[in-house]
Amino acid sequence: MLYRLGRKEQAAERYRQAVELDNAFVEAWNNLGNVLADLDQGPAAVKAYQQALALCPEYADAHYNLADTLERLGRAEQARRWWQSYLRLEPQGAWAAYARQRLAK
Repeated sequence: MLYRLGRKEQAAERYRQAVELDNAFVEAWNNLGNVLADLDQGPAAVKAYQQALALCPEYADAHYNLADTLERLGRAEQARRWWQSYLRLEPQGAWAAYARQRLAK
């Protein structure tokens, strides 16, 4: 709710608290990454997505978000791996066309 209200710093703090209470809370790690990326804290966002993927390698959204964040950090070559992983998991998903577009560049 805090994120949707635009209170991103507070949302990030709540997600941090959530993962402190339950380090295996995959969705919280992914959402923490999303908030950190929005706050222009790309390297920290990458770490959050990597933690989500360490816990659940089949979590397609984290693959997508990691790829997108790496591209925004100017690390397009590294992002390719994650776009490909996303497409293996979600070949027909809502964001598959965008992932294919990113790989074509």
